Amino acid sequence: MSDQWKERILVVEDEPTIAQHFVNILKRTGRYEVDFEMDGDRATERIPAENPDLVLLDLGLPGKDGIDIIREVREKYFNPIVIVTAKSELEVHALGLNLGASDFLKKPVRDDVLLAHVECRLRERGRTTSQKAGVTPVRPAIAEAARLPGPVLEIDLAQRKAFLDGRDLELWESELGLLVVLASRPSETVPKKKLSERLKGVGPADESRVVEMAIHRLRGKLGEAGKDLLQTVRNGGYRLSPLVMVRVARK
Repeated sequence: MSDQWKERILVVEDEPTIAQHFVNILKRTGRYEVDFEMDGDRATERIPAENPDLVLLDLGLPGKDGIDIIREVREKYFNPIVIVTAKSELEVHALGLNLGASDFLKKPVRDDVLLAHVECRLRERGRTTSQKAGVTPVRPAIAEAARLPGPVLEIDLAQRKAFLDGRDLELWESELGLLVVLASRPSETVPKKKLSERLKGVGPADESRVVEMAIHRLRGKLGEAGKDLLQTVRNGGYRLSPLVMVRVARK
């Protein structure tokens, strides 16, 4: 494929080994032209100037950090920004999404999961390689729901509610607690023990059974696709499907 028709991706990451690894796995597909930047100040200049089709953005950077970069470039740059970070705080992820990030991944991230999220965000943008010429970029915050490649899970921390494609899931507090933990570690396997810590004091002494019961109820409320969206990992725990797009609101 000619570079003229490849999607352009900028990796913003200050750890050289990680940056080069992301570049390599993206280039290996043959579908992307990839470059990387290690400095936050330079990234803030390069993103609107070069207008890549997608940005993979670390949060902890020399110079401006990732949150400041999103805040500054969103006035001029409307393509997807995918946060890839080792930070586990859900509030940090929520702030990034509220400022205009399109998605986030928790390090370490599997290669196939990273590629799946990149492909999904580019499809959401409506800029496949065969459609690239002459298409106007779509601001992520106002992209039409019908164009999303997978289900959209919205968690409202202030109202203590969760919605799947706009439908109120009507969760109990224990179910919402599990969902918040899973959403804070997208596509990662969360061990039963970690989930049981969230449920201490809300059920019988058999904590493993408490988790299983809560997961069963949660799947039921997710509907027919519950088993596909909330996956069981043998001898490990549970995880959200990498195709789920998570949005978190604090207000």
